[in-house]
Amino acid sequence: EVNRTSIYIILFLRHSVIYYLYFFKNMRNLEQELGTEFRDLDISSSNQDPIRDYLEQIQKCDQGTYEHCIRVGLLGAKLSRHLNMSPRLLFESGLLHDLGKTKINPELLHKTSFSAEDMEEMKIHPRKSYEMIRGKFPFLAEVVLRHHCYQTDAYPGDLLEDKTEDSGAAIYFANLLSVLDFYDEFTNRYNDKFGELRTFTADEARPIMLKHKTESVNLIGDLYEAGIF
Repeated sequence: EVNRTSIYIILFLRHSVIYYLYFFKNMRNLEQELGTEFRDLDISSSNQDPIRDYLEQIQKCDQGTYEHCIRVGLLGAKLSRHLNMSPRLLFESGLLHDLGKTKINPELLHKTSFSAEDMEEMKIHPRKSYEMIRGKFPFLAEVVLRHHCYQTDAYPGDLLEDKTEDSGAAIYFANLLSVLDFYDEFTNRYNDKFGELRTFTADEARPIMLKHKTESVNLIGDLYEAGIF
């Protein structure tokens, strides 16, 4: 019995070491890609610093959300280049879109299943993101505020009929951001929001995205064909 227990402990420690090695390698690669993108876009230190400060707040709150924001930002840069647009706006809005989650109950960010009450609290995060960055990044704030307006259960509700000329550009970029956010949540976030408690492969995610993102069917198909998804 003692030997069997020792074997279990050794196996557990072995798997733990493998997991943490994988985690740190993955994290290092993400942060290297982030630094490369900052350099490629020639973003000065004075402009990087507030973004990195915000990212540090996210990381302190929840590592998974931090990694998600970096991935969405990097996808934003790839999408922008594919559409022959300047990458900076979608890159930066992707990095900051979930900043407002630092202002909700941190226990929610560690959950894999969500009650109706959990989801109601989660829905405040776009407006919190907006409030936190509008002083430094007013247009980015308008984009991140709207990144959940293009889905079946859209929010914030008071923005759904906001079709003014001033909001037009923010609406366009927020819709692009919402597709990237949706894709990364499917393929990298472990939760049951989509019916099963697991992550999905890119191929599995495609038909579900097409079902839920009907306004972006052509864009989604294009991103798969281009190898971005």
